[in-house]
Amino acid sequence: MIPSKRRLIALSILLGYLSQTALANDPYSEGLLNRPYDLRTGWRKDVHGLTHIEGMHCPDWLGEMERTAILPDIEAIGLGCTYERKRARVSAIIRQHPHGAAQPFMRELAVNFAASGFSLLKDNGLYKGMTFVTGEQNHHSIYESIWTFEGETADYTLWVSQRAPVFPEKTDKLLRDFFALAKRVEASAKEATRSNSLQN
Repeated sequence: MIPSKRRLIALSILLGYLSQTALANDPYSEGLLNRPYDLRTGWRKDVHGLTHIEGMHCPDWLGEMERTAILPDIEAIGLGCTYERKRARVSAIIRQHPHGAAQPFMRELAVNFAASGFSLLKDNGLYKGMTFVTGEQNHHSIYESIWTFEGETADYTLWVSQRAPVFPEKTDKLLRDFFALAKRVEASAKEATRSNSLQN
């Protein structure tokens, strides 16, 4: 399916100029760090993942999903990583936002999606999120969802695109993995702040 013009406009704020990530398509930590293009400035290799100088961590795998790219730090949007589960045709973007920015980001996305004519599923109710029906492929609806986690040092969002049929248990597992990752990043950030205060 070729995305419509209105769909591309609605997604531009979320994807954060994905064309800039063409240099960051190697899913493995070693590949990313061994070719240090400018877009990778600030990332360092950890065991089974990458960590940014701002504290964001992107594991090589998030549950059953494999990291496929890193996203540059865009002012007021933040940085992040993309993940895919190709057999299930599920894509996800995890972002770290400045503290207090997740809800405005989510509201703007909702306005853009609604203006594009996408249908909001009123009965979503999964955590603090929303889901839109954004198209159809091979007679199957495409659902795009976004959830937020608001920490003490930063905010985090998870965007997921998946084609029907959607399995709630798979989505719930991905959400649990996302929230667990956000909490780990938050814990590390608070520990770093505490250590710096002790040194000073």
